[in-house]
This record gives sequence, C-alpha cells and structure tokens, in this order.
Amino acid sequence: MIEMKKKSFLQFRYLLYLSAISLCCYSCGDDFSPEEDSTLLPEGEYPVTFVSRTSDFTVSDPSFDGSFVWSAGDEIAVQIDSEVKKYTVSSDGNALSASDPFYWKSSNETKRVSAWFPYSETQPVNIQVESDQKSEDNFRKSDFLATGVGVRVAFGGDNMLSFSHRVAKVTIKLNPSEQIQNIDGAEILLVDLEGVNGGTVVSPYVTDETEKVYTAYLSPQDVSGKEFVQVDLNGKTYYYLPDEGDGLLVSGKYYVYNVSVTKEGLVGKLEQSGAWEGTDQEVSTELN
Repeated sequence: MIEMKKKSFLQFRYLLYLSAISLCCYSCGDDFSPEEDSTLLPEGEYPVTFVSRTSDFTVSDPSFDGSFVWSAGDEIAVQIDSEVKKYTVSSDGNALSASDPFYWKSSNETKRVSAWFPYSETQPVNIQVESDQKSEDNFRKSDFLATGVGVRVAFGGDNMLSFSHRVAKVTIKLNPSEQIQNIDGAEILLVDLEGVNGGTVVSPYVTDETEKVYTAYLSPQDVSGKEFVQVDLNGKTYYYLPDEGDGLLVSGKYYVYNVSVTKEGLVGKLEQSGAWEGTDQEVSTELN
C-alpha cells in the first residue's frame, strides 16, 4: 500500500512538472512573438517619401520646349488604400514629400499606391481641361497625369510609379496662303469640345508667336467633321473641320495639324501624330 501511494505521488509530481514546462513554453512564446518581431518599425518614424525623375524628350514629339517637368510647389495626390494625401514637389523639382505623409509600419510591408496630377481629393473619372490655356498655369494644369491603379511598392525597394498622360496634346500650325499672305493678328480657338471646364471652347497656349504655333491639352474625344479650329482674322471667322479619323483624339497621343487661311476658309490636314513619348514622370519611393 505504501509503495502504491509513493508511486502515485511520483506520477503526480511528474504530471505537475510536465504542466509547468508546458505553461512556461506557452508563456515564453507569448512574450517574444510581438516584441521580438524584427520587421516592426517605430510608429510614425519612417515616412513614405518620393523622388521623381523625368525622362528625356524624344525627337518624335514636336513639343514647344521639351518634356513636362515638375515645378516647385506642384501638388500631387497620392492614394494608399482609400486614403488620399497631398504631396508637394520640392524646390529642386525632384523630391516629393508631405506635411502629413503615409508611414511604413513594417520592413516587410508592401503598399498599393495610385497617384495623379494635378491634386484633387478624389481621382477624376471624367477629365476636364481648362478653357483658358493661354495662361501657363492653366496650360500645365490641363495636362492630367496618373499612374496605374494600385501599383505595388515595398519598403526599402527601388519602387517606380510611372505616370502617363491621360489627355491628348494638339498642336496647330497656322499658315498664310497665296490668297491671304498676312495672318498677323489672327486669333485662334478650339471649339465645340467636350471635357472643358465651364464651356466648350479652349484658348490654346501660344507655343511660338512668330511661327504661329499653338498647343492645347484636350480630353479624349472625336472631333472629326466638327468645327474644330476657329480663326478670327480681319473681322472674318474661318473654321477647319478634320476629315473622318483625323479628329480622333486619344489619351497619351499627340497631334499636329497644318492649317492655312484662304479666302474660301481654312484648309488643313493632320500632319503628324503618334505616342506622346518621353514626357512621362517616373517616381521612385525612397525613405528619408
């Protein structure tokens, strides 16, 4: 009987010993799991900032002065998940930062980012350009640029956000003719348009006043067969209507029209078109 009690007591002590080990292991595992996670970053100490690089302009694009370049103070919208924050271009035109930036929380974290310019609280579904693009500020703001939706970026990686033009660039070269050789004082408008803030008319940017070259950014649309280019000269109004297909304006493409003023009206043709290359903004995420 004594032996049986002794044996039972030893078995009980053994079970208590095993229970103590199990509790210790569970406790140790619970203590170290969050605190020992080396991927966690201090809250609010690793802002997501950006560095921009602009690719060189290509000879295929007859732009007025070269590529689109960020200017100091330009405001760019950056969206992660459902939250949108304003990032501003620095004085050197390279860095993008925010007074209230997004933060990295973990060194193995990835984020889905969308961005666009000019800044707005939500990304526009229908692009609207400015009516008075003679103003350089309005002209630049009409060039809507955006990244893809939910581009993946990772902490510490060489992540790129490639912006593309979501509008069409239209250049008008106004020429005299044998009938009308002096076109000084001609006023040019682009009319009967969709996607214009406050109306249907755009006053284009004067690219080259001497050569009578004008440029405008327009929302994608088809202006074939419409009174597209209006010229007012010496009290008379003339119109150019693009032929079928020549007026199809696609986002991310440029179009060059040669338009001559004759007594019968405007005679024009689509001289050149193609991909709007060399003007996309490339932005890489980089920690400060």
